[in-house]
Amino acid sequence: MSLVELLNPKENEHILDLGCGDGIITTQIADSAARVVGIDICDSREDSCNNFQFERRNATDLDFNQEFDAVFSNLVIHHIKTPEQARKQVISSVWKALRPGGRFVAEFYGHGTAKEIILALQEVMISHNYSFDINEDFPWYLPTQEEYCNLLINQGFTVIVNKIFPKKLDLHNGVDICRWLEQIPFNTEKFNHINDYFEEVQKKVRSQLSENGKWFVNYQHIRIVAKKTSQLSNNN
Repeated sequence: MSLVELLNPKENEHILDLGCGDGIITTQIADSAARVVGIDICDSREDSCNNFQFERRNATDLDFNQEFDAVFSNLVIHHIKTPEQARKQVISSVWKALRPGGRFVAEFYGHGTAKEIILALQEVMISHNYSFDINEDFPWYLPTQEEYCNLLINQGFTVIVNKIFPKKLDLHNGVDICRWLEQIPFNTEKFNHINDYFEEVQKKVRSQLSENGKWFVNYQHIRIVAKKTSQLSNNN
């Protein structure tokens, strides 16, 4: 089942897509005759994705007040790592945006994602006299199921679906582990030569992440559905 199918948008529902990106999935939701608002920090929609309202907003401060029947988010939450308080602010903003009884449907990368690459990167950086802490220095937020579920419950949500499942992503068009790492927004002020060490990382993981000359990355996806209770949370 796709995340849109899990959302199951209904005609005339008011739905917020948090981090709509190119707008392709947002357009699919709007095709159900739901009234959709897509938000992102920049407008990178495809030209054909124009059947929904777009607004530039930050996920940590959506500034909506009980306007939506559902908030949807696909592969965005793992990008919101720092400061730590931002993770709670996203959940609080989603809570405030939802009407009582509304649902939060989201999927994002979780604990164990790219673990072979991250561990190899840590080993390589330490061998070059860098202090590299996986939790602090890898720029994605990769929580466990329990960790994220607890954040939702503390906000006042009732968690209906909470699952984690593996996905193997094959890399195409000449992309290898070096190119994959180059897309990750590392702190280059702290690690000013980090790109120089990606070849070493690739050599370390070749036996684990290469098959028949093709590279792949192992992801862990967390999928949640949480319902806003009618009672206001103390965190609001």
